[in-house]
Amino acid sequence: KPGADQLSRLLLSSPWCSFSYNKVSGASITKRVVFHRNGSWSLNGRAEGYSSGDGGALASQSDSEAGGQWRAQDGRLFMSNPPGSPELSPVNVAVTQNSNDSPIINADGVEYSMCR
Repeated sequence: KPGADQLSRLLLSSPWCSFSYNKVSGASITKRVVFHRNGSWSLNGRAEGYSSGDGGALASQSDSEAGGQWRAQDGRLFMSNPPGSPELSPVNVAVTQNSNDSPIINADGVEYSMCR
C-alpha cells in the first residue's frame, strides 16, 4: 500500500517538478507530478515556445494532463499511464541529492525536484 516504504514516503512528501529548456528552439517544458495516497498520480505539463522571423515574433503555449496508478515496492517504482499503458510498468528511478541536500528523483532520464 502507498506510503509503506522509503520511496513511497518520498514520492508522497511533495509534488515533483521538472523543467527543461531547449536553447536552440527557445522552447521550455515544465511538468508537475503529484503522487496521491490512494495509489493514483496526476501530471500537469506546460510547453512554451517562442520564435521570431521575418513575419515578427510568435509565442506559443500548450497544456497537458495525464494520470494513472502507481506503486512503489522494494525501492522500485511502477506506474500506469492509460490509455496507452494501462498496466503498471517499471520506471527507472534513481534518487540523488542536489547541493542543498534536497532529493532529486531521476525517472527514465528526467530529473524532478520538490516543488509547491
